[in-house]
Amino acid sequence: MKDHKKFLSRLLKKSSLLWAGAAFAFIMATFTAGVYVAQYKIFPYAFVRNLKNSLWEAYPGLFPQTPETIIPETILTHLYALDTELIPLEEFTGTGGAIESLSRGDLLIATPHGRIARIAPNGEVSYSNQKVPMNKSGLEAYIREHPEFIIGINGFRVADILLKEHSPERFQLFASHHYFDGKGVRFRLSTTLLLREEAGVTILPRWETLFDAQPLSLNFRQSGNQAGGKMLMDGNEHLLIIIGDHGKDGWEGIREMPNLVDNPDFHLGKLIRIEISTGKAETLTSGHRCPQGLARDKNGRLWATENGPQGGDELNLLKWGGGGGFEGVGGKADYGWPHVSYGIRYGGGIPNTIAKNLAGQHEGFQRPVFAWVPAIAPAGIVVNEARWFPLWKDDFLIAALRGKSIYRCRLHNEQVQYVEKIKIGKRLRDIEWMPDGRIALLGDKSEVLFLSRSTKYCTDEYRKMRHVYAVDCDPYEK
Repeated sequence: MKDHKKFLSRLLKKSSLLWAGAAFAFIMATFTAGVYVAQYKIFPYAFVRNLKNSLWEAYPGLFPQTPETIIPETILTHLYALDTELIPLEEFTGTGGAIESLSRGDLLIATPHGRIARIAPNGEVSYSNQKVPMNKSGLEAYIREHPEFIIGINGFRVADILLKEHSPERFQLFASHHYFDGKGVRFRLSTTLLLREEAGVTILPRWETLFDAQPLSLNFRQSGNQAGGKMLMDGNEHLLIIIGDHGKDGWEGIREMPNLVDNPDFHLGKLIRIEISTGKAETLTSGHRCPQGLARDKNGRLWATENGPQGGDELNLLKWGGGGGFEGVGGKADYGWPHVSYGIRYGGGIPNTIAKNLAGQHEGFQRPVFAWVPAIAPAGIVVNEARWFPLWKDDFLIAALRGKSIYRCRLHNEQVQYVEKIKIGKRLRDIEWMPDGRIALLGDKSEVLFLSRSTKYCTDEYRKMRHVYAVDCDPYEK
């Protein structure tokens, strides 16, 4: 009996050691495989990422958020020191939204789901009773009753706002945004009047629809993530709006969609010129994926920032007509998406819309002036105001989401000479110049950040040292 017990005891010990060894080997193999998958982004990297994104859209509080970066009082750049001022907003959900500079040093804000606010020069925030007409509540009710309707509420957004001044007290307000019409989601351009008063601003409730992008139904997952929608005045009677492809690009993956960017009857992936009085729309360029910024330089040339897929974010000089652009869809200047890109498919590999020998190339289409690999997710863009920052004369300042930075681009003869990364530590959605020389940044976490040229180094000590931050310390040129 004792021998039998000893045998069982030895057997159990050996079995325990074997199981422990097997468990250790399994854990190490799983860890090694996880590291390999994360490093090389192979299967199931994309599957897990897409699943997490889908769950996060449906249940935003499911995953803990990373701690917020503390913004320093002064940020040192290559040529200037910048003082910072952070203005928290009423917490909003979703991603998107925009800012627009108003007269008298006010900043107008539209949150992702249509709330409109004003920040006064003293930092005071006030909210309007009016919202961008989106019918968010109708979409939420429809999703509850129709679970097969798979658009994520997080991608339902305001894309941009724009002001046209009629007088110092009267402005026309434009908003590009999604709208739920009871059955599907549209991408729409709406307008109303904004009145500037001593106590603030009043937005009239009489919103009108100026333009509905074709196609009228965009009821699919994450449509807003590639919405684009940035606007710019084009003279006094027209405006420009550049629209993203809304995922209708023909790429394989969870979005088994047709390519509508190549269809001249649709506005997706195109730069559109709209007559304000009639809403008549004209396509100028095509082949855009997710344009997030639009600006003119001092020579009147039009520039756009564009999010590519994994890698391949672009800075584009937009040309059409006699501008020398490649004539693609409908004879319009074509910037290549989804047929060429410096980026690749998320998770790795070449999408089925790109020829295998053109992966990472841009053959046969209008090339970007500059591209970021890896991607930075460039968003709003402004041209530097030289009277506020003379050493940044004519430079581009580009807000970025993934890079959590501003990227200062020095150009010469339509070529980028260098790019300076100015680390902010926040996902930055939009950027605007204020009349008093401040730079306003809209963060993706319910906040606005103001940057101004620092005078902390404008002392005799730093002047004697000829310190770079002590230059241009005289009062701003008016």
